Amino acid sequence: MIPTAATDPIWPTDIGDKTREKILTFGDGPVEIRETHKKGGYTIGVASDEIRGYGLNLAKRTRLIEAGADLIVPDYSQVDQLLELLFE
Repeated sequence: MIPTAATDPIWPTDIGDKTREKILTFGDGPVEIRETHKKGGYTIGVASDEIRGYGLNLAKRTRLIEAGADLIVPDYSQVDQLLELLFE
């Protein structure tokens, strides 16, 4: 089960100084990237090619770079390596 504010007492309803280092957002659009950065979080842009269902969409990658994504992945095909990078 994915935790929510209703099920997890430490789930942030108002993100402040005590929780900002815990924010990790995966997003494929600039809004998620910008809003997470406003709260001091780390962002991973997913620049996937939605037509093929895998691989890199160069236009989406450009938008995510311009929005300030901290890391960009083309899709989740290398999820084990991504998790290792994030949590080692």
